[in-house]
Amino acid sequence: MVQQPGTVRAKVDQPSNADRLLAQQAGSEHDHTVFLLPSADVRRGDELRGTDRLGQAQAFRVLATVQPSTPVYSKAPCQLIQKEGG
Repeated sequence: MVQQPGTVRAKVDQPSNADRLLAQQAGSEHDHTVFLLPSADVRRGDELRGTDRLGQAQAFRVLATVQPSTPVYSKAPCQLIQKEGG
């Protein structure tokens, strides 16, 4: 598989406490939700990289992509990838 970096605008949300509990009970790896433009070419297994509001580097592995019935945005459940010792 060839990786081609590109710029994708996204908004990263942390799940609520209820979402975290449900995910934990289900054994899910989902710990963040990323919202994207519906035209963004993002697929399961992709890695999204960027910085948070403090300028800290972050990377997320896309677990799935979901398109709502009205294509206003795409939603991607993701897992935060932490570096060794982080």
